Amino acid sequence: MKHQSPAAWLSLALLIAGGTLAGDRVTASMEIFDPASNVFTAAPDLAIWRRTHTAVMLADGRVLIAGGYDRKTQATASAWLYR
Repeated sequence: MKHQSPAAWLSLALLIAGGTLAGDRVTASMEIFDPASNVFTAAPDLAIWRRTHTAVMLADGRVLIAGGYDRKTQATASAWLYR
């Protein structure tokens, strides 16, 4: 199970981006959760590993993922757009 993973609603699904896995392993993976079918689907990975970052839905439907920390606990000053 992931933690320190922000999420943003995509219409009727939830995008879960990065975060920390068991054993404090930081990940770049992203998943889309469809609550209607209770199914997770893989999405393209983030460009870098991130944890404790933020994800915000923009007016045009894209998701801005920014900030947080990388796997070496260094603060990241980069941003990434999904979709």
